[in-house]
This record gives sequence, C-alpha cells and structure tokens, in this order.
Amino acid sequence: MLASWITSALLALFLLCSASVAGALQQAPAPCSAQEQQQAPLPPEPRRVKIASLKFKSEKPLPPIADRLSKTVLKQERDIEEGEGWDTQVTGAIMRTWENEGYARIQVDDLDQQTLSESDQELTVALTATIDPGRQYRTAAIRFSPGTSSEVNEKLLSLIPLRAGDLYVEDKVRDAIDQIRLTFEQNGYIRFAGVPVADYDDANGTASVTIDWNPGKQFRVGKVEILGLEPGATQHLIEKYGWAPDSVYNGLAFTGFLESDDINLVTDSSQRARIDPSFDEDSGIANLKIDFRPCP
Repeated sequence: MLASWITSALLALFLLCSASVAGALQQAPAPCSAQEQQQAPLPPEPRRVKIASLKFKSEKPLPPIADRLSKTVLKQERDIEEGEGWDTQVTGAIMRTWENEGYARIQVDDLDQQTLSESDQELTVALTATIDPGRQYRTAAIRFSPGTSSEVNEKLLSLIPLRAGDLYVEDKVRDAIDQIRLTFEQNGYIRFAGVPVADYDDANGTASVTIDWNPGKQFRVGKVEILGLEPGATQHLIEKYGWAPDSVYNGLAFTGFLESDDINLVTDSSQRARIDPSFDEDSGIANLKIDFRPCP
C-alpha cells in the first residue's frame, strides 16, 4: 500500500515548493505583538571583503584539480560582507567545493589571512588554506534502512541522482532526501526524518550509504477555526487548502497558505492573520486556528 501511495505521490514531486513545514510554522505571523509593530533602527552598512587570491597547501601532495577548485571558490566568495564568521563562510565554501568532487572527508585545518588593503568600506585579503583533502570516493551502494520493502526501496532510490561508480557527493543525497520529505509532508507525514550514514572504504575509495528514515505518524485535519471572515470566504479557504475535517493534513498546502495573499484577508492590509496550529502527536490530529480579526 505504501509503495502504491509513493508512486502516485512522486508524480507531483517536482511541483512542490521547497519550504519545510517546520520552518513555515516558525514564521507564522503574530502581528499583535508590540515587538513586531516597532520599527527597529537599520544597522550600519558592513564592509565588503574582497578576496584577491586563495591558495591551498597541504602536508601531502594535492591533486591536480586543486587550482581549479581554488578558482571555483573565488568565483563564489570573491566579494562578501564582513562580519562575525565571514572566514567560516569561506571555509564552508572550500569544503563544499571539494566535497562536490568526491572528497567527502575534506578537512580545513587553517585559513591564513593576509591584509592587502583596508578602508572604512572595504577589506582586501589574500587567503591561504591549509587542508587535508583525504582521498576521493566513489559511490558503492545506496540503500534505505532495514525493514524497507524492496519495492519502496527501489522507488525512493529512483529519486537519488547517484549510481554505483559516480563520485560520492553527500549533498546530492541530502537534497534528494529533502525532496522525498516534501512528498511525505504533502501527504500528512509532517514528522518525516531521513539521515544518510556513509561507510567509507579507504582501501577501495568507495562509500556505501544507508539512509535511516522514518515517515512518522500521518496527520489528519481535526478542528479548524477561521475567525473574522464571511462564511463564503471561510469555506473557500477550507476547500482551497484541503482543511475539511478528517482529510489528510497537507503540510505543503499550509506552507502555501502562509506564503500567499490569502493570509492578508483583513481590513487593515498592513496586518496579517494570526495563526495558531497545534498537533496532537498521540492521535495524529492537526487543529488550526486562524484569526483574521483586527488586533484589539
């Protein structure tokens, strides 16, 4: 049954928005708070950091692609905002660039900064990164955790753009898991979790990956309170976003509501609806309260 459901759900996979339900709930507006109504002063404009050059060095011989990867990082990070952690941002870009070439265990031990010029608006630096790229890995096998039926395993694996012999890029696996999560959220599984666990074979330069996943409980719509709208407008929202009682709770539809103009259906267009969703983990019931009434 799960395999049949996944087959139909995957047809709509690439039409889904990429926002998560968890993130959407955190962004649900509460415009009656005094904090939101106050205008915060604008922070001062940060200096720009211009990276003139980036060199890699290592205790071991670097692979021939090192110069090309240095240019790739420079292209991405040549002009960035100065601030706390800007060097961490560059370090992250270095790691991602090497990881995208199969160096899944790259380590950046140090990022040395030489100031070339400095003003109130701009800092120009030359960087030298001390790294240990490790070895390059290729994909040996990818599977879902034990207990996953062969049919479901095959359908989920079809969404992961890595095959045996491909350079192993963990970000590709994580991106695919995100797409799978969106499909499950659309069908009520808003607690879906999936984590890739890689087993590296240094002797053969391969990575075997097991994706530990759990769809969680499927949620259904319970009580929906929509305050401050005419009955016709209320019914329109219920039908548009699939909030009829006992229907499968579509987490992505709720995200779509938060990002739509429907959230502004109030007299004062500067005010957004106040939203109070609640989820009963034991019963799998999602209750929604949406208040369009003006703030008192």
